[in-house]
Formats: sequence, C-alpha cells, structure tokens
Amino acid sequence: MFCMGWNEAIYRQVHEHANTRKDEAVISAYIEKNIDSLGELSPTDRQKGRQVTAAEARAFAAGKSSGADAQLHHGINTASNAGLLETIP
Repeated sequence: MFCMGWNEAIYRQVHEHANTRKDEAVISAYIEKNIDSLGELSPTDRQKGRQVTAAEARAFAAGKSSGADAQLHHGINTASNAGLLETIP
C-alpha cells in the first residue's frame, strides 16, 4: 500500500518529464523498424472487492506523503544529447 500511495503522489511529476510528441514519434519508428513484437499487457486490480485495513490506509498515506517529497530531474547534460534519438540508424 505504501508503494501505491507513493506512485500516486509522483504521477504528475512523471508527466512533467514525459517525452514530447516528436520523441514519441521517433521512438515508435525505431520500435517498428527494429523490434518484432512487444506483445500486450493488461493490468490486474489486486484490491478489487477487498476492504482496506487501517494499517494499509496508514501505509498508503505514508507513501503518498513520501512521494510528495520526491524530486525528479531530467538527465545531466540533456541539451547536448537532444538530437541523439534522430541519429539512431
């Protein structure tokens, strides 16, 4: 439960670092050209239909609090690496 709370708290921060549409297009083209099949994944809700205990609720709250303190940063020296995706053969 701690991990679920932590993940929820940093969800927005991750999206701030997400790839641009141009990056996504380049990555998709690379995958299509170089990787046969990635397959499909489907999520499983392991909490469906069960009651959350008080201890689990506290763990979730602690994870969310800890995740709020997390700081995500772009990689070092990203300006000089900006065009690398375009140069992959």
